[in-house]
Amino acid sequence: MKRAQTLCLLALGAILILTVEGSRAANPVVQQRFAIEEYELFYEVLDPLQHEALPQGDFQRIRYMANGLVTRGKAIVKLGVWKAAGGQNRRRFDEARRKFDRALDAFMSDARKNNNPRLGKSFTAVHDSFEELADLAPTVYSLHPPPTVSLSCPETDREPRSQLILTASTTAPFDVRKRRFVWTLSGGRIVSGAGTPILTIDTSGQAGQKILVKVEVDNDGDGHLMATTCEIQIAASKQSERSMVVLAQASEFSEPWKNPKTALVIDPYEGNDIDWEQLATDTRVVAIIHRATIGDRADRKYAERRDEAKKRGYKWGAYHLGKPGDPRKQADFFLETVKPGADDLIALDLESTDETKDMSFAEARIFIKRIKKKTGRYPLVYANNKVTQALSDQYGSDDVFSKTRLWYARFKKNVTDFPSGTWKTYTVWQFSSELNCSRADRAACLYTVPGTEYDMDVDVYNGTIEELKSKWPFAE
Repeated sequence: MKRAQTLCLLALGAILILTVEGSRAANPVVQQRFAIEEYELFYEVLDPLQHEALPQGDFQRIRYMANGLVTRGKAIVKLGVWKAAGGQNRRRFDEARRKFDRALDAFMSDARKNNNPRLGKSFTAVHDSFEELADLAPTVYSLHPPPTVSLSCPETDREPRSQLILTASTTAPFDVRKRRFVWTLSGGRIVSGAGTPILTIDTSGQAGQKILVKVEVDNDGDGHLMATTCEIQIAASKQSERSMVVLAQASEFSEPWKNPKTALVIDPYEGNDIDWEQLATDTRVVAIIHRATIGDRADRKYAERRDEAKKRGYKWGAYHLGKPGDPRKQADFFLETVKPGADDLIALDLESTDETKDMSFAEARIFIKRIKKKTGRYPLVYANNKVTQALSDQYGSDDVFSKTRLWYARFKKNVTDFPSGTWKTYTVWQFSSELNCSRADRAACLYTVPGTEYDMDVDVYNGTIEELKSKWPFAE
């Protein structure tokens, strides 16, 4: 949940451009998707190497992780420089690329030796050369924003035996000749428009029913589908109360933090700073979920901040960052550390799908059941989009995960591809962190909480301030 906090991370956003635009044949849609994937893969090695293996002096793990980091760095180096890049920019960028390559070699060499005093210096060299490379990347590469899909359903009252016209649209970039639309209905009948952006359906025989409409769009013919849905309530009869169209991908997935009535939450850990007096000036921030434990270690700031927050009237919650190992012992340690009261939220952070680094899904099920047995309630589950998708694919509506509430992590303004297999929506959405907010450009951050730095995780509740206060800690 906490991201790397060095200047290197400022480089990551720009270097993503490098990792995708070097593929000259790829179209912008593929490039953007590839960039996101490359970022996640690189970060999965970078963060634990910087914050765990190196500080702890775990040389066996350092060697293993350094190999992964260097392998991914070398892949970036091999992409080369785009032929269309200008002469001077191209030369400067190529020099920085070679410098980054040499830094990777030096770090790998130093990482092979235990207690090597040069290790910290060589790791810093990788960070610095990476940052230099990233600063130059925008001068030789460009990247289109990722496309999105939206679905317009009629917002007028509908009666059975009528025809509806639905319209789907996508943003650029797209290839008109290759773009295709795939429509799926839970009820009703397609009259015309299959495969096109405008669909006409017949609702005969659907009186009193809901029709779920799903459209999947391949924007460029590469087989990658974007999807969105809408739900239509068909009136029971002409005399019945009229019903309105409900969009599944509605305001809750489109910058909900911009609504001044929605509640906000922050979720700090010991590495974040908080100015309590400044924080109090933002009355929308009404709750705090603090990291309490990491595997078998307690967060050093948890207890003092819990006392201060409760004294100031904030709703309080605690989360456990799951690690590989006995999940029952981790659950017991978490509860012993937190000693949750009836009004304290409890949560489990499933940080990734890497079972060598983070708690596995099987271990998480045991942890959740242990918490339920000892407290009588289920914890929230923190999961990014990749983890949410994997859980939905592997477990669906099982008897454990589906009984929890979702604490969703996705660092973008609009979500049109929420994985809805295990959860239909989120309870809390973590939308801002140092992944998409930097010290150098805080004006570009999605939301700035006074009294905190750029690296503070900020969340939005799926409801109003009053609703959060009344439903906290979501024990039912």
